[in-house]
Amino acid sequence: MNNEELKELIRENCPEEELDGIIILEGDEFADGAIGISLDDRVVYSYEKLVEALMKHWNLEDDTEAIEWLEYNTIRALPYMEADGKSPIILKTTF
Repeated sequence: MNNEELKELIRENCPEEELDGIIILEGDEFADGAIGISLDDRVVYSYEKLVEALMKHWNLEDDTEAIEWLEYNTIRALPYMEADGKSPIILKTTF
């Protein structure tokens, strides 16, 4: 999946009036990490799937670089995205 396909799924599954302000992560590599839409119409991503997508995108065998990049460049940016609309949720299911 790419971001255009993700946007189309969002349009198909969210009420028209709720589409304004929905933010998706830039870069098609992140689209495969999307797992749903929250009740407040925010895109939900799986942390683990995002790491896998970055590893695939960069042809990495070890997840260390993908995790560091995701933590530093994406997770840290979420509070700044909130000012522009409905920032994504990144759900981490492993500890």
